[in-house]
Amino acid sequence: MKNVFYLLLCAILLSSCHDDDQATPNDPVDPITDEVRIETLESCRAKYESLLATDEATASQQLLDWLKTQPNIADAGIAEEEKNVWAYFRDGRSIMFVNNLKRVPHGQQGGRQEQAETAGALPVYGTDPAARPQELPKQKKVTLLNGMGTGFIDPTAAIKQIFAKSKSDYDIHSDIASVENLKKIGNDHAIFYLSTHGGATDLRQVGGKQIPATLGFWTTDKCTPANEAAFKDDLDNLRLGYMVAANDEPSPGNVTVEKHYAFTAAFVKEHMSFGENALIYFTACNGFREMPSGVEFRETVISKAANKHAAYLGWTKPIYESDGYVAAKFVFDRLLGANAPGGGSSFPIPQEDPFQRPFDIDAVMKDMATKGLNVSDVKEGNVVEQSVFKCYNKISPDTRFVLTPSIAYLEMYEYFDWLYIRGIFGDDPGASERTVTIDGVKVEVVDWSRDQIQCKIPSSGKGSAGDVVVTIRDHESNPRRLTEWRGTLKYTRPSAGAYKEETNIAFHVRRDVGYYRKTPAANPVKVEPTIYPGPARDTKATYKFGGDAKYVANPGNCTYTYYAAWGNSQGTLPMFDGQRPTEPSILVISTEKDDGFELRALSFLNPKTTLNSVYNDWVCPDDSGTSDREEVAMGLESPTEKFQLVNLVFDATFNIQPGKIQDKGDDRSLIEYDGDRPDFTITLEWSTMAPNFPPDPDQPQ
Repeated sequence: MKNVFYLLLCAILLSSCHDDDQATPNDPVDPITDEVRIETLESCRAKYESLLATDEATASQQLLDWLKTQPNIADAGIAEEEKNVWAYFRDGRSIMFVNNLKRVPHGQQGGRQEQAETAGALPVYGTDPAARPQELPKQKKVTLLNGMGTGFIDPTAAIKQIFAKSKSDYDIHSDIASVENLKKIGNDHAIFYLSTHGGATDLRQVGGKQIPATLGFWTTDKCTPANEAAFKDDLDNLRLGYMVAANDEPSPGNVTVEKHYAFTAAFVKEHMSFGENALIYFTACNGFREMPSGVEFRETVISKAANKHAAYLGWTKPIYESDGYVAAKFVFDRLLGANAPGGGSSFPIPQEDPFQRPFDIDAVMKDMATKGLNVSDVKEGNVVEQSVFKCYNKISPDTRFVLTPSIAYLEMYEYFDWLYIRGIFGDDPGASERTVTIDGVKVEVVDWSRDQIQCKIPSSGKGSAGDVVVTIRDHESNPRRLTEWRGTLKYTRPSAGAYKEETNIAFHVRRDVGYYRKTPAANPVKVEPTIYPGPARDTKATYKFGGDAKYVANPGNCTYTYYAAWGNSQGTLPMFDGQRPTEPSILVISTEKDDGFELRALSFLNPKTTLNSVYNDWVCPDDSGTSDREEVAMGLESPTEKFQLVNLVFDATFNIQPGKIQDKGDDRSLIEYDGDRPDFTITLEWSTMAPNFPPDPDQPQ
C-alpha cells in the first residue's frame, strides 16, 4: 500500500512541475533509419509550407491534426506561450515548427515595426534577487552568430559597427550559427551573441522513456543523411533536435521553408562554455522563455560561465524581428558608449545629445523600458501577445555589469594632488590590467573601488591636467576633462613716502567644469563637489616690501621730522600644505561655485621679517637733536583682514574674468603722526585667466 501511495505522489509531483500535462506512455518501437527520417522531415516541411498562407491559429491546428496521422510521429502538440507546433519521432527526437519571429515585410526595412499600444506598467528587467556580474568580462573574444537566412535581418553587421565605433578592445568574430561554430564557444569568450529562431516542445513519454520539455534554437545546418550520421550522438542524447522554419527570401515575398537542426540546453552543457563575467545574448523568440524549459536553459548557460559569473539577455515570447534588431543595437551601443549614428544601419536607435558615456546593464535596461524598446507587441488577428526583453544573472546584488569603464566626473583634492575619478569601474583588475592617464601620461593609482578611483597626480607639467582616461584590459573609458587655470593675484598696499608692500600670488586651480548624466538619457547636470578643492600645491607667492618714509610736524615753534628707514625684503612663500604651520607659507582657501571659484581666505603664515629703523629729528628755539634709533621687526601684511571673500567668475567660455577690489588701510610704515594716521588705498587685482584644456562639449556625458 505504501508503495502504491509513493508512486501516486511521484506522478502528481512530476505533472505539476513540467511545461505540459502529464505524459502518456508509449510502447517501444523499431529504430527509424536516417533515410526514413529525412523523408518524414521533408513531408513535414512541405505540409508546413503549404499552410503558411493560412492564419496562424488555423494553420497550427491543421498541422497538428496532420502530424497525428503520420506513422513515424509518436505525439504532437502546441507549446504553451510560444504557440509553435511540436512533434516527437517514435524514438524521442523532437521537431519544432517555428513561425514566431515576425518578419518585416519586403520594402519596409527603413524604420521600426509599428507596435500596438499596451496599458499598464511594464516590467523593467527580470533579474534574480542575487544578481549582477562583478565587473567587466575577463576575456576579450566576442562571437556574433547569425542563424537566419536572407529572409530575415542579420544584426551582426550593425553590432560590429557599434563595437568599431567604441573605445573597447574586444576581439570581434562573426559567422553563421552552425553546429561546428557553436561548439567553438569556449571559456575564452567575453560575449556570445546569437540571432536565430527559437521554439519549444512539451514533456512527453515516447517509446517507453520520458522526453523532457525543451527550448531549442535554430542552426544553419540542414537536415541531410550526411549530417544525420555526423550528429548522431548529439541527436540520440537530445542535444540536437529538428526545426522547420522560414529562412531565405530569394525574391520579394518568396520565402523558403527549410528543415535544420536545433540545439538545446543539453548541447550547451556538453559543448559550450563562457568566460568569467561573460554576456550571453539571444535575439530569438522565446530566448527568455519563462516556462521550466526556459529556466533550465538559462541556468545551464550561467553554469557554463567561469565561476558562474555571467549575464543572460533574451525575449520572453515571439517578437517582431525589427524589435529584436533595435534592442540588440541599443544594448551594445549603450553598454559601450559607442554613440553609433543610428545604431549602424536601418531601424535606427535613439541617439543622445550630447553623446552619452557607457552605462551598466541595469541602467540600460531601465532606459529601454522608458523608451518602450524592451517590449514587442505581436499582433495575431485581434490578439496582442507582449514579449518582454529581460536580463538574468546570478552574482552579488551590489555590483554592476559593464563592457567598458565609464567616467561620470572628476574631483580634485588639491592639497595632496589627489584626483578622484567617479564612475563605473568594477573590481580592481590589478595593476597589470589597468591604467589611468591624464593627457596621455600614466599616473599613480592610490586606491580603486567599483565606483571610484583615487590617483596621485603631479601639480604641474604634462599629466597634471587634460583628458582623463581609465583603461581596463585595453578597454578605454570615455575621456573626461580636467581643466586648469593659472594666473596672478596682485596685492598692493602703499604707505607713507616710498614704503610699499606688494605680493604676487601665482594662482593655480583645477576642476571638472563639464556636465554629466547621472542616469542614461537624463539631462546632464553640473558636477557638485563633495570634497574641499583648494588651489593646486604649486600655487605660491612672491613678495617684497620696504622703502623710506618721513613725516614733518610743526607743533608750536618746533619742527619734528619723523623717519622710518626700511630695508627691502623679498622672497617666495610656498603653498601651505597643512603639515608645518610654523613655516612661512601662503594660505588660500577656495570653494567652487557654479560660475567660478570663491576665495574665502587669502593670507600669509609667518612671513619673513625685516628691521625698521625709526627715529626723529627736532628743531626748537631752545633745543634740537636726534632721537635714538629704534629697530622694530615687522612681518608682511596679510590681505585677510580686508579681502576675506574674493569671487573669480567665469565667462561663457570659462575664462576667469579680470577683476579689481579696493579698500582703505592705514599707514604701515610705523611713523609717528601728530594726529590720526592717514589712509591709503589697498588693491587686489587680477587679469583674465584663460582655461587650459577647456571643457569639450563633444565628449560623452
